[in-house]
Amino acid sequence: MNEKFVNGSLSIEISDKGLTCISETENLHYFFPYGSIDVISIKLFGVSIIGGKASFLYTFGGDDKKRFKRILPTVENLNRCAERTAPITTISNSNLEKNWESFKKYFSFMAGKHEHEWHGAIETMIGSMSSSEEIVYGFFGNIMYINGQRETVCNYVAVITNERFYFAGTEGSAVLFHLKTGSVELKDVHAITVGANSALAAKYVQFEVKNDNYRATTFTDVNVIKDVLDKVVKECASKNNTANVVQAAFSSADELKKFKELLDLGIITQEEFDAKKKQLLGL
Repeated sequence: MNEKFVNGSLSIEISDKGLTCISETENLHYFFPYGSIDVISIKLFGVSIIGGKASFLYTFGGDDKKRFKRILPTVENLNRCAERTAPITTISNSNLEKNWESFKKYFSFMAGKHEHEWHGAIETMIGSMSSSEEIVYGFFGNIMYINGQRETVCNYVAVITNERFYFAGTEGSAVLFHLKTGSVELKDVHAITVGANSALAAKYVQFEVKNDNYRATTFTDVNVIKDVLDKVVKECASKNNTANVVQAAFSSADELKKFKELLDLGIITQEEFDAKKKQLLGL
């Protein structure tokens, strides 16, 4: 069997091995081998595919719905007869770079009448990035609630780098020329969770930063976002711990040097110096 469905940036290719689902806008590539699909259901405007932590929603175009209904029984039978396995999710952000043209292509919805307003917000976001930052992942969401919903950012773009989480969107309004940008350091991020307000509501990824909390609702696969955040936050914590250890080592060495000078001047005894040396070096 070889069937392909394409609607804009979304596509599904069905073969004898499984379903290959691609979202070019999000640079996400899913492969659901038969045996990995938990739910495949045709909805009013598209088809929903869920397996493990991966989920993909394809919006129908043209006669897609009629075609998909025709082959669905075959797909379900192949999936039911196959050994249980897990889907494969691949993220490819090679097209998202630190320039406006790259962002415009990656987040294709920004083209058109609102391009000028988004341009300024994205340039501000990019300008805030350090030279050492690398973009890991980016996604688009509908509403971000900050500090227990006391602040809202609508129609937002979110970008995860190896150091920070950035966002740019409409501050409490659906009018795009009132744009707000902000960021948080990932080394301070903790308590990352995913969920949904109801079965019909958009899912969200939530995390805390010191005394603030962020809940980002999006139609993107929130499990992918959580996995990316988990990975980068752990890497940032590891780097921070290493830096603290190195700094502590330098501090101990400086302190020891001062006591050696006191010993050479005869201000302290050898026994006092040895005791302090053991204390500073943890011996």
